[in-house]
Amino acid sequence: MKTRSIVRVAFLAVLTVLAYACESTWSCLRGNGVPGEETRTIQGFTGVVSEGEFDVFIVPDADFGITLEADENLIQYIRTRVSGNTLIVDQGTRKCLRSDNPIRITVHMPQVEYLNLTGSGMITGDNIEADELTVHLTGSGLIDLRGLNTGLLDALITGSGEMIFWGETVDADLDITGSGMIKAFHLESVNCIANISGSGSMQVKVEKLLTAYISGSGNIYYQGNPSVSANITGTGAVLNSN
Repeated sequence: MKTRSIVRVAFLAVLTVLAYACESTWSCLRGNGVPGEETRTIQGFTGVVSEGEFDVFIVPDADFGITLEADENLIQYIRTRVSGNTLIVDQGTRKCLRSDNPIRITVHMPQVEYLNLTGSGMITGDNIEADELTVHLTGSGLIDLRGLNTGLLDALITGSGEMIFWGETVDADLDITGSGMIKAFHLESVNCIANISGSGSMQVKVEKLLTAYISGSGNIYYQGNPSVSANITGTGAVLNSN
């Protein structure tokens, strides 16, 4: 009886492994290695949400337009749709797309107000101008924005991701929950509210007022000569990096 039970357990374990392998094979689609490109016409959005391992490039432009580059047999599985004022880019029901060529998505849009990255992908952009720009990152991805000119930059990292900002803003409201990093020594701000919960790290450049909140072991490094108001719970610190 004991031998029969062991055999039964082993048999069930093999079935479980085979079922998982079949599921993984089905949900992960491999590219054919042939470079492909497709242009899609979608309009009426001021924000972009990327949910996948995509390299998304934001291009401020007078007209809307989306160009997708990847292995040609995978492009049809990259889903682009508008919900409200937001363009959502994902891979539908597929868990992953294995492309030999990088999956690049170039988004042309007249007005950029909201960017959201989920996962380990990347969003980059140049010369974005906005009264208010909200940027969210969840996971281990990268958001790199250069040439910013905003009235308010509102940025939040949840997880271990990284944000890099270059340019100028009147006000910056920067938050990290987790172990992420915000590099903004090249973003000139007049006023900045910096908040870290966890072990994250933040670099800011502030002219007038830096209001810092730290809960945990994170550090906030600043350049410039602002007045500094710090509220720290834990072992974190606000450090002058001039």
